[in-house]
Order: sequence, then structure tokens, then C-alpha cells
Amino acid sequence: MKKKLAIVVLGVFLVGIIIYVFFSGPSNRITNNPTENSTTTNKITSTTKTNVTPTTKTKVSGTHIYISILKDSFSPKAITIKAGTTVTWTNKDTSAHTVTSDYGGPTSGNLLKGGTYTYKFSTKGIVGYHCSLHSTTTGMIIVE
Repeated sequence: MKKKLAIVVLGVFLVGIIIYVFFSGPSNRITNNPTENSTTTNKITSTTKTNVTPTTKTKVSGTHIYISILKDSFSPKAITIKAGTTVTWTNKDTSAHTVTSDYGGPTSGNLLKGGTYTYKFSTKGIVGYHCSLHSTTTGMIIVE
């Protein structure tokens, strides 16, 4: 009797894992369309936990800024922008990457080579972000 119960519990557990893997949101899977663009506008609600200490503060101007993802790195890695600025990340690397805010903010799905993600920063604050697929790929945006 205990053996049957253990087998049933194990079966339910395995079915649960299979359902999670196949039906979890699209941000957990690589998309087949690397040129699919996405745009998000949200308020920044938190600070950073990413260990990014820029050696030089890169202050950029303009209403639209572009960040490249190449060689497992964001470039530029740390920038200062004005509230209302739109940032577009473009994956120029051969492997998939994400733009994932540390505490709320920009969060893309997986971006294949050539894929882009756009986010409008409407609130002042410091936003640390990283690639959820490569833990050493980190960046920071200071919104003034």
C-alpha cells in the first residue's frame, strides 16, 4: 500500500514538472522570431542589486538610447539618462540573452541574435539589470 502511494505521489510530481516546463510563460523559452520587437513603459519601483560600478559615468542625451549586447556584455554597461528616455537593447551576440531588471522595471523575454527590446523610463531612480541566462552580464541605468 505504501509503495503504491509513493508511486502515485511521484507520478503527480513528475506531471507537475512537465506541465510547468511546457506551459510556463514565453519569457522562459527562446522565441523563434529574433526580430520580434517588444516595447514596455513602466515606472521604476526599486533600486539595484546588480554589482555594477562604472569606472566612468556615461551620461547620454537624447530621447532614444541604444544598448548593444555583445560578447556576454551590455554596451554601454552603465549610463545616466533623463526620465522619459526610451532605451532599446539589441542582441548582437550569437547566443540568446535577456534584459531582466533586478527589482522591477525592464524585463524582456529571450532575445536571439538580432532581437530587440525597448523600454521607456518614466521615473527617476537607479535600475540594475542583468541577463537571466548569463549571470555575469549586468548593467545599470541611472534615471535623473
